[in-house]
Amino acid sequence: PEPAASGAEVIAAQALVKMGDGVQKKRKIESRRAQTAMIAQVAQEEEVENRRRSILVPTLEEVTKMEDTLWNRSLFLFSPQQPFRRWVVRLVGHPRVDQLTVVVIVVSSVVLALDNPLNDPADPLSEAVEILNSVFLVFFTLELVLKVVASGFVFGQQAYMRRGRN
Repeated sequence: PEPAASGAEVIAAQALVKMGDGVQKKRKIESRRAQTAMIAQVAQEEEVENRRRSILVPTLEEVTKMEDTLWNRSLFLFSPQQPFRRWVVRLVGHPRVDQLTVVVIVVSSVVLALDNPLNDPADPLSEAVEILNSVFLVFFTLELVLKVVASGFVFGQQAYMRRGRN
């Protein structure tokens, strides 16, 4: 037979049980917080993806599902199933391309602010601004061409000219 537990041992045992319950409750709360954070992150990612879809260009899945009609051809040349157009859709839809475009827009704005028609054309700053303006022209023209190939120019629901952001 086991000796009877003293009152202090009983209280200590009850305290350990309560602490264990508290730890379990704390773990449950932390687990629920983690689940809530994960759900919020997934919802935010879906919102970003939906916004990107509605603003930029069709996704590869949307292009692949299009019928090969004259109106769904980009510039009446590139069918939705054509590998080149699918590659361009993947390229233009990539988040890094959008981030690069925003960075180039910001840098272009800074260079535009530095430009002054009263500056001496032989000044190194003026020469650098001219070179950068040429680089920006090439970049933004390439962006336009790629977006037009990906989504069309005028015809189609997600055509380049139908999007306000473009």
